[in-house]
Amino acid sequence: MVAQGAEGFSNPTVASGVRSLAEAWRRGLSISPSATALRVDGVALTYSELNTVAVSLAVAFNELDPTGAPVGVLATRSLDAYVGCLAAVLAGRTYVPLHPEFPLERTAGMLRRSGAVAVVVGPEGDSAAEPLVALAARGPVLCFPTREVPGWVRAVGAEAVGASDLRTISTLSVAESSDEAVAYLLFTSGSTGQPKGVGVTQANVAAYLSHAVLSFGYSATDRCSQMFDLTFDLSVHDLFVTWMAGACLCVPSRRAVIAPGKFIRDEKLTVWFSVPSTAMVMDRLRMLKPNAFPSLRVSLFCGEALSVGIASKWSTAAPNASLHNLYGPTEATIAITAFEWVPGRVQEGIVPIGDPFPGHHIAVVDPSGNDVGIAGPGELCLAGPQVTPGYWDDPGRTAASFVTLPGSPDRWYRTGDLVERSASDGLRYHGRIDDQVQVLGFRVELVEVDAALRAVLETESAVAVAYPPGPTAEAVYAFAIAADDEGNEAAAIAKCRERLPAYMVPHRVFFVDTLPLNSNGKIDRVLLRSTLEKLLHV
Repeated sequence: MVAQGAEGFSNPTVASGVRSLAEAWRRGLSISPSATALRVDGVALTYSELNTVAVSLAVAFNELDPTGAPVGVLATRSLDAYVGCLAAVLAGRTYVPLHPEFPLERTAGMLRRSGAVAVVVGPEGDSAAEPLVALAARGPVLCFPTREVPGWVRAVGAEAVGASDLRTISTLSVAESSDEAVAYLLFTSGSTGQPKGVGVTQANVAAYLSHAVLSFGYSATDRCSQMFDLTFDLSVHDLFVTWMAGACLCVPSRRAVIAPGKFIRDEKLTVWFSVPSTAMVMDRLRMLKPNAFPSLRVSLFCGEALSVGIASKWSTAAPNASLHNLYGPTEATIAITAFEWVPGRVQEGIVPIGDPFPGHHIAVVDPSGNDVGIAGPGELCLAGPQVTPGYWDDPGRTAASFVTLPGSPDRWYRTGDLVERSASDGLRYHGRIDDQVQVLGFRVELVEVDAALRAVLETESAVAVAYPPGPTAEAVYAFAIAADDEGNEAAAIAKCRERLPAYMVPHRVFFVDTLPLNSNGKIDRVLLRSTLEKLLHV
């Protein structure tokens, strides 16, 4: 068994001394107490101001519940969202991001499974929070850290804490979280039709933060983008790498997220981080003109395959920035490999994902778990301090994905990603070995979409495919044999919206008489993708 690691680096965790998210925040607070920590919704808060609000809420959490149970955050791109995450961290608790626009039943299930005793609700989360109270297994306390308790809370009889209930406290005495404590809990698409919970420990995320701050040269003078929803693990980088350095986190409006060229220029950003799809949209809108973003010094991409064409155009638009293509599943904490783009080094296709971070190891294995060396493609397995303990309250899934490999004492995570070693470029990504895809940067198990379709159509013959084919898709489509003679496409899509996040809902549902099978007797998604391409180009 051959394992590969990065050499020539000092231990970044020892060098920086960071052991938790709370310590990362306190590092930035000590560096930049009077500098701006957060710009959101036209509001700018200094490190000291944001710390005071977050500490007051953290104290309220601990007064409400002495057990240290998780805290949900039902908010996005509002001051409450960032205060909620930081307050949970400072209280030594796990924070659980919940998206206000996700289907209600899905969010309620995540809330129940997390065991959260409180939920921070932003203004954008009010309409989801009201019915969520009734669906939750037990009524969590609703928290409104920057405003008064809304009137609807009294109507549903929920216990609540508003801004006027919080005591102004600037410091908080709380025992430092253990390395094994879960820092945040995220739910990703699951192959059984139910989301998988991934609990990332303080040690996991500390290893990542310590490396990222040093590797990408973050400093207090940086102005950093916040392009990811909090339910996307890359948002943890946005928040805590920025804050650990004492830099400024700049949050775009929902409109600017779609077309952020003006946002980059107006905020004079120095660090950019997004999925490649965002750059693709910007290219279509003719935003990637030469020297369009001269203020950028670092550009990071992650979450899906980055094409050579987009990397080349972006580097021309941001000529003063280094460009890094990152790779990493949620189970390995944000990102775990990187490749620095150099114009002309890679001529076509997709940009390699490069080499593992210091202290981590990779194995490229055959179906039996034996390393293939440089013989060809194989499944990528990961080991090291960023690899998480497993799936939340799910030992079966954990045992299937976190394994030992022949000849190695390490604990490995099987990614399901097909890669190949390159002597010059590290790892080259070739796609998936299963039915998982990336849609606009989000991980989607197509079998979870299948399950939703079968339920809403009351049929056993429904299958989802991603398009366009390849490692990065823009949308999900579906084929089904209807249970009756009148397959209603609009109704099927509407019912799927009640069960699935928007990025997983089929863009179209095609009703057919039969579904093709491959030589193993399984539905042939490859042939269906070919059929879909013909249908879309008629």
